[in-house]
Amino acid sequence: MLIECPACNTRANLPDSKEGAKVRCGECGRVYMAVPAGARGRSRTSSSTGLYVGLGVGGIGLLIMISMAVNSGDGDPAPVEVVKDEVETPAVDYVGWNAAVVQVAVSIHEAAATLNTPKLMGMLAGDRIWTRVRNASVEEGAEPTGEEEFALVAAHEREDFLNAIAESMMTGPDADLVGNWRPYDGSVIDEDNTFAIVRLAAAPRDPSSGAEKRWIEWHLVREPRGWRAWAWKRWISPDERKIVRKRDRGYEKVTLSDGSVVLEREPEPLGHLATTSPELCDRIDRLYKTMIDLDLTRKATAAQRELEGIGKPAIPILLTGIYTIPLDTLGQSIQVNMIVQTLRRISGQYFGYKPQELVGSGLGTTRERRESAIKQWFAWWFRNEKRFEVKEQEDLLENLIELTEKERRWLERNKD
Repeated sequence: MLIECPACNTRANLPDSKEGAKVRCGECGRVYMAVPAGARGRSRTSSSTGLYVGLGVGGIGLLIMISMAVNSGDGDPAPVEVVKDEVETPAVDYVGWNAAVVQVAVSIHEAAATLNTPKLMGMLAGDRIWTRVRNASVEEGAEPTGEEEFALVAAHEREDFLNAIAESMMTGPDADLVGNWRPYDGSVIDEDNTFAIVRLAAAPRDPSSGAEKRWIEWHLVREPRGWRAWAWKRWISPDERKIVRKRDRGYEKVTLSDGSVVLEREPEPLGHLATTSPELCDRIDRLYKTMIDLDLTRKATAAQRELEGIGKPAIPILLTGIYTIPLDTLGQSIQVNMIVQTLRRISGQYFGYKPQELVGSGLGTTRERRESAIKQWFAWWFRNEKRFEVKEQEDLLENLIELTEKERRWLERNKD
């Protein structure tokens, strides 16, 4: 088959079987479809028949001359290259979310979540799980078991074992690593021809659980039927370790909306110090109750002064008070005010706590500052409990929280 380049008219020979293939011209590099030379102009030829007839005899002579001129320039056909269709091969993900071994681990989570026991059992490397579980409980000095032993176990025992593992992953203890968690990201950490380690980032399937995302690490083995899992555990990321260390420290640095940076600790009810005698514990408890009893104004003031004199042993009970007493009534605000005054006189510390909420340009503070102040008190006590010693502070009575006029009138009406 003789073909002709539509760009430079260079001709070339090509097997008939290549008709319709894409070729690249050896002269100009143009890529075109291989069809027999002249085929492109057949439709035009039929429409021009009348023209050629009209040429008459003289026209025939002219055509003969043109044909001779073209054929004289044919020479050897120029080389031509058959061009294969350039199909873009999609990139294969070997280590990311779409990696085959990662998707195996993801499928295990999905099978556990949908309670698909047969599928889940089929994705487990029973012999290696058997070895791992049995060796974990082997007594010291005993001979550990191997994968070969699993093959010697009766078929129904092997099935019961795998079924128990699957049940644990779906609704048992391991559900907190598998069935209850939905993977959304992951990667291959290590892989060779036999083993692979995969880490998945997962979110709780139940958003109301309040749990944060976590990482699950999977160990898999390649078997003739594909990748199978034999071990799984929670993996603590570096970011999680920072959070854990911060929690272990007991307090954290917080930036409030006004830009101030403070140390806070979540408040909780506190008990008496271990070094406080039972008699003193009882005395502190009775004084505290008297101090916040607004029907005993004079006795409450005396109890307050005595608690100040007791000092450090009274602090845990006072801190518990500012945390547990709500601020639903004016009387409760006065109670907390008295507790904060006592704490300030004992410790010399003040974190801006005010029971009254800021309204317009009046006295008080924002809810954020008030709640933060409580947390700051607890952070201070957590950091200083062991080394804190009461110091004489002559100016402690200065800058105390002042009662509002409304609170003073309320106290006057409710005196003994």
